Amino acid sequence: MTMPMAEVRAFVWKFTPLVVAVALVVALPSEGAAGSSMAPLTLVNSRGKLSVSTRLNGGFSKGITETITSGIPATFSYEIELWRQRRRWKDKLIASKVLDRVVTFNSLTGEFKVAQKGSPGSWRRKSKNLQEVKNWVTDVDTLPLVKVSALDPSKEYYVRVRVIVTSDQSRSFLKKYMLYFSPFKKEKTAWEKSKPFSLQDLATFNASKPSSAPSAASP
Repeated sequence: MTMPMAEVRAFVWKFTPLVVAVALVVALPSEGAAGSSMAPLTLVNSRGKLSVSTRLNGGFSKGITETITSGIPATFSYEIELWRQRRRWKDKLIASKVLDRVVTFNSLTGEFKVAQKGSPGSWRRKSKNLQEVKNWVTDVDTLPLVKVSALDPSKEYYVRVRVIVTSDQSRSFLKKYMLYFSPFKKEKTAWEKSKPFSLQDLATFNASKPSSAPSAASP
């Protein structure tokens, strides 16, 4: 039995949004998007604290920029972990820290706002210069992780860092639909891991693995 043309049209219109939504979700970039990575880590003893420096390379992508300038905030969450190596047992997590940097955009003023949440301290900055905003978000400079006095001089440790970038769909009045149409929902880098070090290495020690070359991609 042939379906009347009017019913065919109604059927197509009913399911078209779902088909489009599914297609867009499939087309979204997967986690660990190409070109996004952590720069090699530098570890130092800074004022009695083990401190970490690194940079997010390629993490401020075109899709993330488009999402932010459309009015949807993005959060860059830096996950930093200190592990102690153990030969016969699973390595032990000694300390961990999450550092959030939230980026919002005011379309009326053309101004970006960056807010840091978490240790070593919160701050807020404003700028209309996108490159300046990228630098604020992607640079991690001498971030204190743990007191050196809390570490065992006879043991070896390593640090690993990654970044997870998420968009806050809840702030959009199109929340129900923007989930499908946003250029990205969630991206994350692979872990950047230092080579093992002991306390006497910290003064001038660059903890980057030789195989971990900085990414050529710009932030």
